[in-house]
Amino acid sequence: MKERLRRLKEKVEGRKEEKGEERSERVEVERRLERKEKEERRRNIVIRGLEIRGGGRKEEAEKLLEKIRAKVKAIEVKRIGGDAEKGREMVLLKLENEEQKWEVEKKKLEVEKLRIEK
Repeated sequence: MKERLRRLKEKVEGRKEEKGEERSERVEVERRLERKEKEERRRNIVIRGLEIRGGGRKEEAEKLLEKIRAKVKAIEVKRIGGDAEKGREMVLLKLENEEQKWEVEKKKLEVEKLRIEK
């Protein structure tokens, strides 16, 4: 009887250790995902007041980047916010890396009536 109790205790303790290991692995995966998402958000730029004419958002955003002489490539351009007022929109630009974001921030001062946020 004592032997059986000892084996059951060992079995239960072994399961507790396994659960702890699984939890630590899950926590580590969650941390990695959060770090990756944060890194992706760092590369984003919000442009307020982008005029959308005949072309699409991406074309207009690339024209704007050419206008300020920033040599960057937009991966994705999305409209954010509500209704566009008077043909102007607020858009989110996803860039390839943070260096491109810094370049845009340095050159944004040359453009009037445009607000680029971090």
